[in-house]
Amino acid sequence: MAKRLTQRQETFVVSYFQTGNATQSAITAGYSPKGVERTASKMLRNAKISTRLQELNDTRNSPKIMGVNRRKERLADIAEENNEGKFGYQRTPNIQAIDTLNKMDKVYEADGGVTIDNRTINIYVNSDKAKELTQRLIGGERTEL
Repeated sequence: MAKRLTQRQETFVVSYFQTGNATQSAITAGYSPKGVERTASKMLRNAKISTRLQELNDTRNSPKIMGVNRRKERLADIAEENNEGKFGYQRTPNIQAIDTLNKMDKVYEADGGVTIDNRTINIYVNSDKAKELTQRLIGGERTEL
């Protein structure tokens, strides 16, 4: 690995590696928007940053690194395997593979997918009638105003 980069420099390198936009990467890394073009240009000429970018590129091109499609294919194979154990078929590996595939495809995000959270909602009311109405709503009853 290259000589140690500061946290800001590493953030810049990773952002630039992902987006290819040096100016936006400098802003993402926390550099001042004022004169950010000059800062970004200077960062790209920095030898430590160039070395780190080369390391990231080498990792991307390595045949040992599985690409997204290969990972999805392997997870799909695992999801369909029959995993026979001492007490019958074990479905945990299948379920975990499906869960990982769902995460890769962003199925669990709020845009129409399943939302999983553990939030608690506190509802404060100032009358017995409001309390009764709230309890009916929580119970799933549809009410008219």
